[in-house]
Amino acid sequence: MASLLLFAKRFHSQVHLQNQVPKIQKKVFKTVSILLFFYTLIYVIPTIMQIMKTWLGLPSVIGDLANNMVFYGAEVIGVLDAGVLLLTHYEFKECNKRVVFGI
Repeated sequence: MASLLLFAKRFHSQVHLQNQVPKIQKKVFKTVSILLFFYTLIYVIPTIMQIMKTWLGLPSVIGDLANNMVFYGAEVIGVLDAGVLLLTHYEFKECNKRVVFGI
């Protein structure tokens, strides 16, 4: 959602610069793709593991592993989201400097 808001802000402010739009779109696409990849690892794969455990009667260890992946993955995905946004968007970098350092 934050990536889409950034795109809208940049697109609105630079609408007269048509050569900038593809660059901004590529940046937003890259950010969203990275975040979706991490969401897939953290949430989709464990969900598939839990479904397979239920339907195929696999050992409960697989369900426990999937639960732990989601439990710890939720914390990891929060840090990764913030890290990806801080690394790829100037607005987040500047806001982070103001919040953390009081500048």
